[in-house]
Amino acid sequence: MRILAVLAVLPTVSAADTCRDELADILGADLTANGPYIATNTNQVNGIQQVYRQLFLTDTHYLVETLQPEGLPDTLTYDGGAWQRDGTGGWELIRRFDIDETVDGVAAQRAALADGVASASCEGDVIEGVVGETRWFGPELHVRYVLHPETRSVQEFTFDFTVNGAEILAHFVIEAAPGLELPAPSDR
Repeated sequence: MRILAVLAVLPTVSAADTCRDELADILGADLTANGPYIATNTNQVNGIQQVYRQLFLTDTHYLVETLQPEGLPDTLTYDGGAWQRDGTGGWELIRRFDIDETVDGVAAQRAALADGVASASCEGDVIEGVVGETRWFGPELHVRYVLHPETRSVQEFTFDFTVNGAEILAHFVIEAAPGLELPAPSDR
């Protein structure tokens, strides 16, 4: 009888581990690995809504358009620089940064999220979970991913967390954009 009781529990543990592993894999992955994409990002920060359209070729070449609040300039990140539209159809460099540090920082964030998965549950194409404390997302991050039923690619996701007293709910809807092209300005 004891053997049957142990065997009855094993598939549940295995399914939970599989779900946790899948969530860790998603959190640790580069969404541009499957090609360029466009994300519509809606944030609620202490009850105030912000909406962005983010166009990603890579982690180091992307454009962020602010849809709400209106009137904020677009920001293009490329070649170790942040650029804004200059009003004449071109781009003006607003700051430089070390691209290697940026790449290392993004990799560290992904690794911390993947390693920090505290719990996960899977139901069909939805994976939800909790990530323990990180320096980016405070003491606890609640995540929810909706995956494409066949490819298991991310279709949308939500991050819910509190950092420095600010309650933040960030929701992203992802669209593949295989033909996406972005400007490549130069200050040289």
